[in-house]
Amino acid sequence: MTELTLPGNLSPAYGQSFSEFGDVVTLARSGMQLLRRPLPDGMHDLIGLYPYAMCSDWRALTEDLQDLHGSGAVSVVFVGDPFQTDAIATETQGWALSNPFKTHFTVDLRENWRQARSEVVRRLSRRALENQTFACLDPSPAQANGLWALYQNTIVRHNVSGIQRLSLKCLSAQLAVPGLELIEARDESGLTGAITAFIHGSTAVAHLEFLAAGSHAKRTSYGLLHVMLETLEAKGCHEVTLGGCAGMHDDLSDGLAQFKSKWATGTRRAMLCGAVLDEAAYAALSAYAGVAVTDFFPRYRAPLGRLAWDPQSGTS
Repeated sequence: MTELTLPGNLSPAYGQSFSEFGDVVTLARSGMQLLRRPLPDGMHDLIGLYPYAMCSDWRALTEDLQDLHGSGAVSVVFVGDPFQTDAIATETQGWALSNPFKTHFTVDLRENWRQARSEVVRRLSRRALENQTFACLDPSPAQANGLWALYQNTIVRHNVSGIQRLSLKCLSAQLAVPGLELIEARDESGLTGAITAFIHGSTAVAHLEFLAAGSHAKRTSYGLLHVMLETLEAKGCHEVTLGGCAGMHDDLSDGLAQFKSKWATGTRRAMLCGAVLDEAAYAALSAYAGVAVTDFFPRYRAPLGRLAWDPQSGTS
């Protein structure tokens, strides 16, 4: 598979959609795309793209990491593709951080996922499908303004922060990434919601949901997820991850996690991985950041410290 045909989160176009948050760095051997974040004295660190860092070849990550030593990079951190957890765990043995990260709900489309849902979920899905029109559309940056307006409701409802808040510019660019599926819902009031997913061969990642005010009463989410799964199934996908709960902690009582669990036929654990590339600089920056002992990685980027990262600063 050539670079030009890499789909979804692997695509160079997906990496470039985040370019306003930092310079995009592509590791030469593995193909992993990372954001370069500036640090004092000309140093920098690297962070994976949202929601998952993906590689064309995970076995090449170790050599890529060796190349980063002495490059001015202080550390690297990312959440790995949940469909590649075993390979990632192997490649990140001995890193400063290599831990399971949150429960990610998955649907195996080779199973009878329709009947696996509860009767309540099936009934609410039918209600949504009967009262709204759902369509799989060709995505285009021209759709960004309408979707961005709806995404503000998602941001408020789930208290979305950090890089996952995205921006209008970022969303517009992602609507042109190869491998993206877009499903919209409408009724007599207009656009009630939408959902996007990226296909990576036999697996797929549910990406963003956009909901209009009042869509909860219309059960729009149920219709969107049903149509998305049918669309991915028809395109030959075997398994899709719906993601996990909102935020950084694995709170299965979270409303978003509970909704996703209603559809799941299984779960996977992604890996949160981090490596220190310059021990002396890491220690000095951690002291400068002025934060108490914390399990946040990298420590010097801990919230409320001097070097906490605000990716939304200056975005459009």
